[in-house]
Amino acid sequence: MCLRYRREKDELTWNPLHFLAKFEIKDQHSDDQVLTIERLTEWLAKKSGQRVFYIDPLKVDVKEITSVMSFAFAERHQILAVQVTDDSVTIASAQPFVSEWLHGLEQTLGDKSIIRVVANPADIRRYTVEFYNLAKSVSGASNSAGQASNGVTNFEQLLE
Repeated sequence: MCLRYRREKDELTWNPLHFLAKFEIKDQHSDDQVLTIERLTEWLAKKSGQRVFYIDPLKVDVKEITSVMSFAFAERHQILAVQVTDDSVTIASAQPFVSEWLHGLEQTLGDKSIIRVVANPADIRRYTVEFYNLAKSVSGASNSAGQASNGVTNFEQLLE
């Protein structure tokens, strides 16, 4: 049924999980529950042998994760760094069997190991944009604040 469906123009760029979830197919193996994007993500993680990662934006160090790779790289490969430690970087992907990006990132990270996890493709897309925009805004604000403090001589200039 899903293969015969004629996709709309905007649906051509959707992740397969997102596309399948749209049909609200009943899971025949467990109480006829609907195959939501979350359930499909969990299924894919199990199939790939990777763990599911639920992105919590309040627990992510945006400065750290956005320094791992450029926005263009993350967007092109549909991946997102979600956790950085001294010796590893956790990378979320909704395509666990695609690894063309792995070698390039390993070279960039040097001695840090890469831990691959599976995450909801909609979350990856959403948080990639949000995290990189936030990092850009914070960086721009700090640069503006640094420049402003050089020539500030009174309270009014400081407010400006």
